Amino acid sequence: MLRVMRLRRNARSVTSEIERIIRAVRAAGATRVYIAYRWYEEDTDGVAALVNHLQQADFAEAVLVRDIPAYNLGLVGCWVQQNAMLVSGLCNHDLREPLPGSLIQNADKGEWLQVSVSNLPVIDTHAALCENGICPVLHGDVLIYQDGTHLHGNLPCEAQLWLYERLFASDRDKAEVSGP
Repeated sequence: MLRVMRLRRNARSVTSEIERIIRAVRAAGATRVYIAYRWYEEDTDGVAALVNHLQQADFAEAVLVRDIPAYNLGLVGCWVQQNAMLVSGLCNHDLREPLPGSLIQNADKGEWLQVSVSNLPVIDTHAALCENGICPVLHGDVLIYQDGTHLHGNLPCEAQLWLYERLFASDRDKAEVSGP
């Protein structure tokens, strides 16, 4: 049985609480823990300490996740404007077209670079969702974001499956072969 937990903390909190976190994860019977937060806001020393602690700890359940592409744009307002004839002036971008990379506030890999070369299990959401620096906000005609920084939690089944395959397929394959 696969039990999954999501842990959202900053690098320094995870580092200082790592033994307590590992005990709690194992007591809950989780086989996967996704540690996700805004790597681009982290400091170099905090991330280095987290990577070092995770490499030394026996914590095979942990998977580090890069935050999704986050936009400095009112995506919902853009979508409403595109789909309602009475609304205008909310947005100068057509969401069906590639958005300029300059709108992605966390495009710079920043401290994620330390994580990605650490040999720890990772999911790089930018690599999963984007191609050649272009990150879609629509799947078909469905807006996959609930705002500029969060994926929508109420997507149609087909869009959910698309996201799942893009984000978790590589982790699922590894777990089937060598996971806990």
